[in-house]
Amino acid sequence: VPEIMPEEASRIIMDALLKASKCGRCSGVEYCLDIPGGVKWYELSISARGDHNEPDCLFIVLVRDITERKQQAEGISRLEKRFRHVIENMPAGAILCENDKIFINSHIEELSGYSQNDFNSPEEFFDTLFKEGFETIMNVFESNFVNKRLGFVSLLLHRKNGGIRNVDISRMLIEGQLTVWIFYDATDYLFVQKKLMKSELHLMEAHRVAHIGSYECDLVSGEISWSELCYEIMGIKHQKITPELIKSLIHPDDQEYYYSHYFDLFSKNKNFNIEYRIKRPDGKIIYICDEAIIKFDDNGIPSNCIGYYKDITLQKKAAEELLRSEHNKLQLLELSHEGYWAINETEKTIFVNNRVCEILGYSKEEIIEKKPLEFFASEHADLFVSVIDQCLIGEKTSYNSQMIHKNGHNVFVNMTVSPTFDDNGIYNGAFMLINDFTKQKELESEIKSVRQELTEKYSYNDIIGKSPAMQVIFESLQTIAEADCNVLIEGPSGTGKNLIAKIIYNISNRKNKAFVVVNCGTLPENLLESELFGYVKGAFTGADKDKQGKFAAAEGGVVFLDEIGEMPLNLQVKILRIIEEKKFEPVGSNKTMTSDVRIVAATNKDLKKLVAEGKFRADLYFRLKIVSINIPPLKDRQEDIEVLTEYYINHFNEKYNKNVSYVSQDVSRFFKLYDFPGNVRELKNIMERAYIFCNDAILQMKHMACEYISTAERLCGENPEKNEAFRNIEPDKKINAKPDKIYIDTNEKKFIEETILKCGGNKSMAARELKIDYTTLWRKLKKYGMNELPDQNKPEENSVSSVKKDSAVISPSAGEKEILKEALVKAGNNKTEAGKRLKMSRTTLWRKLKKYELL
Repeated sequence: VPEIMPEEASRIIMDALLKASKCGRCSGVEYCLDIPGGVKWYELSISARGDHNEPDCLFIVLVRDITERKQQAEGISRLEKRFRHVIENMPAGAILCENDKIFINSHIEELSGYSQNDFNSPEEFFDTLFKEGFETIMNVFESNFVNKRLGFVSLLLHRKNGGIRNVDISRMLIEGQLTVWIFYDATDYLFVQKKLMKSELHLMEAHRVAHIGSYECDLVSGEISWSELCYEIMGIKHQKITPELIKSLIHPDDQEYYYSHYFDLFSKNKNFNIEYRIKRPDGKIIYICDEAIIKFDDNGIPSNCIGYYKDITLQKKAAEELLRSEHNKLQLLELSHEGYWAINETEKTIFVNNRVCEILGYSKEEIIEKKPLEFFASEHADLFVSVIDQCLIGEKTSYNSQMIHKNGHNVFVNMTVSPTFDDNGIYNGAFMLINDFTKQKELESEIKSVRQELTEKYSYNDIIGKSPAMQVIFESLQTIAEADCNVLIEGPSGTGKNLIAKIIYNISNRKNKAFVVVNCGTLPENLLESELFGYVKGAFTGADKDKQGKFAAAEGGVVFLDEIGEMPLNLQVKILRIIEEKKFEPVGSNKTMTSDVRIVAATNKDLKKLVAEGKFRADLYFRLKIVSINIPPLKDRQEDIEVLTEYYINHFNEKYNKNVSYVSQDVSRFFKLYDFPGNVRELKNIMERAYIFCNDAILQMKHMACEYISTAERLCGENPEKNEAFRNIEPDKKINAKPDKIYIDTNEKKFIEETILKCGGNKSMAARELKIDYTTLWRKLKKYGMNELPDQNKPEENSVSSVKKDSAVISPSAGEKEILKEALVKAGNNKTEAGKRLKMSRTTLWRKLKKYELL
């Protein structure tokens, strides 16, 4: 064999012979030989004849040519490999079954979570993954698909991890027992399908809620189809839709508009979106929005038209109502006394009302052409820019500014600038509210000027006084200052004695020397002596060095001895010596010192009475009283209360940065009735306390301390006929009280009658004086049968003709002119004060003065 066979074939044959010699037989051994034209395959079978263990045993060898069978087997193997490759690379899950064998591809492994090794048969595969089981599934396919070829069944596949997937299964039978099962994962498809169905349901519901009906027109056949809601919107029953029917539904006045746009849809391929009216068969007219688009076929030819109808009647009515509302709002803005100015995010003006035009003197067109910044005074422009910057971050700002009128004059305005935002919260401009207070500013300036003039007219250095007593003092001060004699100033506490002393010093020849003040009432006798005359070292315990006294310190100047009436008698002797001899000795010293000083003394006591009682030296009294100045208490100087009040309004406006214009009528009356035991000092304290609690333009009784409100009520009780304004004044805790309101008592009829006579029969003026409206006055006149009281416009022949100067009761015949003249006289020709007395504005007063030629 080795001699005639190739090496590989020889080895296989020899191995088979060796096996047969041991076992007695060997079969099914295959080998091949290369021959010209290809390969030959042979099958070798060897069997022993007799006992194979015997040395002379005969072996029979059979050789069969199996080349053809081998080629067939190899072809089948290659086909099976290709088939498996196709199954493995399918885009879906697949299993290949043959008898009890099963092959699954990787998609099945991913879909189920199981591997090829988990299943030994098709039955085990189906029983594991589907609760229906193999037999049930097979029966379904057998009953539903008679041709035993392709078909689908939808089942739930149970994954290894417990999850569930929706699968569509199809089966394909191949020749013999070979079957292919295809598994399509339909889970995501079903999920999307459900969402799509749900979305379509929502869309249908939304269309119903929004009252939208859809339609389609086949441009080839001309057939028109409407949804259910189209019929409902148009108010017609189900019927065939034709162009003629549609035309009959369109409002006659809107048909031309409709068809012009409809033809553009086809001729210019424009989208169709218009609003027009429908006249329904029931006579109701509605507004609809009609939107449509053209669809084209593959050749670019219009194939159909798709669109919808939307009932917008409610929106149209709401828009019209809104338009009316906006128009009404604009009218209100135009009628407003305040300026309204709107700008966009680029500071371009989008709206101004007429009041802004009045304030600035420009037309609307002129304002719109410019930016707001151009209307501000140069020194206020930067402030406006910073306010707009605040708007950008959502901040609202109120401030005072200055603008320029078209005529070049300054306009003082109060501005409130608020940002505006769109629906997305993005800044889109600002709204400015403008109040012109130029006239108020001018009036304040005039009031300030009048106050300044009043203060200057009735003041002497730091002392304010309009009364004759104070004017006499002012006139004599210069003479007294130049005389260089001792002066005694007498008057109650709080009247300004120290100020008088300081003025005498300031206008005297000694003004460049010292002004030394000694309060004789604040120190005990021994300390007062050392304070006045000084002491030397060792004069008393603790005197470890020399100390100069007040007289020595004031050398060449003025010593002001305040509260001289409190000085002990033994010290009065020493003062007398200084006056007479100009000499004194310090405490503890024998050395006499000279003193060139002027003594100005002050006291709130009656020194003449103290002299009579032996409590004050007569000789000192007369030496001090070379010149005597007596300051009356404030209660005896009614004229000074008014100018002092004006002075303190100016003073405290500056100190507390407030803008009080004047005191109310009830405060003014209280000041006139109150005796001011603390004099000027008390008046100052009363006003300062009221200023702290006053945030108004008028200082009122409610701003006073409780004790003064109580005093006012007491004064009201003592003087009921003169002080109606004090009734029902509330203390601070009732800050909203109205102390100015006049309450008429049981003598109301008499009081009304006197007031009307006082006002010259002018019932409007009487109503203002009574602080009630004209209708209320008329009702009270009717109640008391006083309708026939003479009116200034209807003078009576028998009316009172006399004028009682003291009571200010003026006859109706005197009329308004006389009332105005008397008010001017009482106000010292101060028109602002006269206006307050008459309770009328400056403009009204000026007009009336001009009318009666009183200017």
